[in-house]
Amino acid sequence: TSFSAAACKAGITFRDSVAVISLSDLLTPWSEIEKRARAASKMKMPIALYNPRSKKRTWQLDRVLEICTEGSEIDRDLVVARNVARQGETLWWTSAREMLENEDLRQEVDMFTLLILGGEGMTIGRSVSESRINLVGVGPGDPRHLTLEAEGLVERSDLILGPERHLGAARELTSGEMISHRGNFIERIRARIEAAKEAEGRGETVSMLFGGDPSTFSSAWRALDHSKVHVSPGVGAFSAAAARLGAPLVNDFALLSGRDDDTPSKVLRLMESGFAVVVYNQNSQKLSGLAEGIGDLDPDRPLGLVQDATRPEERISVGRATDLAHPSFGGRRCALILAGPGAQIKEGRIITQRGYQTKYDY
Repeated sequence: TSFSAAACKAGITFRDSVAVISLSDLLTPWSEIEKRARAASKMKMPIALYNPRSKKRTWQLDRVLEICTEGSEIDRDLVVARNVARQGETLWWTSAREMLENEDLRQEVDMFTLLILGGEGMTIGRSVSESRINLVGVGPGDPRHLTLEAEGLVERSDLILGPERHLGAARELTSGEMISHRGNFIERIRARIEAAKEAEGRGETVSMLFGGDPSTFSSAWRALDHSKVHVSPGVGAFSAAAARLGAPLVNDFALLSGRDDDTPSKVLRLMESGFAVVVYNQNSQKLSGLAEGIGDLDPDRPLGLVQDATRPEERISVGRATDLAHPSFGGRRCALILAGPGAQIKEGRIITQRGYQTKYDY
């Protein structure tokens, strides 16, 4: 996706959450957009803004920047990315207040521009366009979902580092040495970083592999904190899971890592604001607490539970909020996707109306 590609190029990693909002009110009433922006801002989430400004829509971005800065002495970092991964790509940093106070800066923003506002859990590292050390997103699991850039980087690498689970996706692409490392999670990450630095010192090219996209809930921030590296975007786990379910994320949505105790309350606040919500790292057998709150808020809300998307052991369940307490399968590594308002289940798939009801038959 554009926001994760921009994040990778900017050296951004989202460790806890991110909200994704379109500022175009052609299909969504502005009152709903503002409600979502206000909720994400109060929760101090990083926010990716699509369609921020056009010749006819000049005030919406100003309003969101006001919302995200009001009542706080702390300014927010702001990355401005135009034509992401296209010819003429530009990327630069400013701040929310500087953008709000400088009309010349706002004139640089148009419909081809993506903005990322900083928030809690967002780290900023040193990403460069070329490096001997590459942080490579390998996608959700199936090797067919590797990007062309990822394939090229792995093929040219002398050393490939990562969990065995991810090394398998790249094994047929390279004759380079593959190392997984042992120990606890932190020890393995440190060992890979040190191995990458040593290989770089020998003049070798290294690929460190990360599941999904490196910018989203991965450990890539630890490597970005140590040296200048190139970050290669990958197909996010949320994108793969959503595609397997149908079309649950066509409007504004929020991603949660699912690792903290406040996850249930965050989910409810985001749902109340009109977001579709994706929660990573779920155990399908421990969703009863979340199920109760969602069931009370909107018992008919369509949802999907996806385990190991695109892998041979993939399992999928589509249902409603009332079904969450008793999922059809058990286990970890599940992504929970709660569709946004107006979604429906049709022929086992979740379909969310985008607003083109007069043109298409849902």
